[in-house]
Amino acid sequence: MSSARRSVLRVAIIGIALLLSAAPALAGGWATVRLDKPHDKVLVEVPTTVGFTVLQHDVHPVNVGRATLFAQHKEKGEKLTADARQDGPEGHYLVEVTFPLAGEWKWGVNADLWGEMAFETLTVLSSADEVAADNPIAAEMGRMHPAGIHAGTCDGLNAGIAFELDDVRLGEPDAAAPVKEMVGAETAFPVATSISSIDAPLTEIIGGDHAINVLADGTAKDAIACGDIGGLMVGDELAVGLGERNASGYTGVALLRAVGDRTEVTIYLARDPAGVGSEGASASADATTVTIVNGAFSPARLEIAPGTTVTWRNEDGIAHSVMGDDLAFDDSSVLSPGQSFSQSFDTSGTYTYKCGPHPGMVGTITVKEAVGSP
Repeated sequence: MSSARRSVLRVAIIGIALLLSAAPALAGGWATVRLDKPHDKVLVEVPTTVGFTVLQHDVHPVNVGRATLFAQHKEKGEKLTADARQDGPEGHYLVEVTFPLAGEWKWGVNADLWGEMAFETLTVLSSADEVAADNPIAAEMGRMHPAGIHAGTCDGLNAGIAFELDDVRLGEPDAAAPVKEMVGAETAFPVATSISSIDAPLTEIIGGDHAINVLADGTAKDAIACGDIGGLMVGDELAVGLGERNASGYTGVALLRAVGDRTEVTIYLARDPAGVGSEGASASADATTVTIVNGAFSPARLEIAPGTTVTWRNEDGIAHSVMGDDLAFDDSSVLSPGQSFSQSFDTSGTYTYKCGPHPGMVGTITVKEAVGSP
């Protein structure tokens, strides 16, 4: 082979190598963006620092030429962008962003050659009061839940209270020992308590039909939790479960302990905000599943009726995401194998979406009224 031909071949090989190194997609590369922590307490017009890591193949941290946070208000359409700076270990970035409008924002990160990766829809709150209200522990502070033991059962209580119980509230039952510090996760279920001593032996209370009933507040007549008194005695104690009433989200336990001729009643009442309104609620009239497997959405084209809930379930061996092209479409964050993401579609139309790490993976959802519907 002549030296000229060898030189041409060498240049071609170098050129191909440069192309492969410059464009990760050509080499079969892909990346994800993982947030340092969830951002569900963002306040309008207050700077928020967002940390994230760019991961090649969702495994190896990698620096990029430029990482830009992007966001768009779902109702107003207003857009914002902010450049991130590399900070700390390889692949880790920080960006400070101020959201000018309250409401829901679609947002994510454009990681240069790796493309755009979305996060779940962000709700920006309009005031510090809303932030506090969104915290289940803060929302429970100050609430007093009247409680009493009634004759009868929860499904047929006597109107009058047979035995008064102290109000159930968050914090120390003794008013002289108020809550001093909230610790741990803000999303923990708050537990309200009360301790009462009533002038009646435990044998009298369990000898007839009685139930413990807890109300929302001093003016409400509807119960939020109730439990028929009965069950297994352990020593001198009886544990009674308190079930949810009127879709309140409250459940709990009452411990009744014999103390001579008196009975000590301790109530623990917990509220799961995610469960509020669950009693009597029916499941979605229609639901369907899109499976993510073998690098594709299956089915890739779906026709559904308004009100249908679609769940994407990642059954592939690698991470994927669901990124809608329409503002009305909520995006998922990165879905690791085994994870799922759901949203309901109420408005007729055609919605297209893709996988952030693999933009060649696309899907379409057509929401269509049935023929002859009003």
